[in-house]
Amino acid sequence: MLIGKLNKKVLFRFNIPEAKGAGFSDTYFDLLTTKGYLKRNHGSRGLALGEVDVKSNYTLWVRYQSYLESHLRNDLHVVIDGKTYTVGDWELVDEKNFYYKIILNAIES
Repeated sequence: MLIGKLNKKVLFRFNIPEAKGAGFSDTYFDLLTTKGYLKRNHGSRGLALGEVDVKSNYTLWVRYQSYLESHLRNDLHVVIDGKTYTVGDWELVDEKNFYYKIILNAIES
């Protein structure tokens, strides 16, 4: 992975649920802004409850940061170019220059 490919502004947001009546509502706050490289893996369409369901899967590469490591969870939202994604999985790769390889799922609205 070359540093020159890390050209997208990536915003990680974390969820702090707020009590609303008998339940909770999701409230997201900014955690970290960094640079990353986004690559589309694949997409699929299917029918769900009488509507077309579109699912897209992406790989995001970002440089290792200890602050990100301590907060990386599946309930994070990632915002890139105004589009929001959820974290599916991640792994730390490359022994010399550490990078996170994060699998993202697009939130279709």
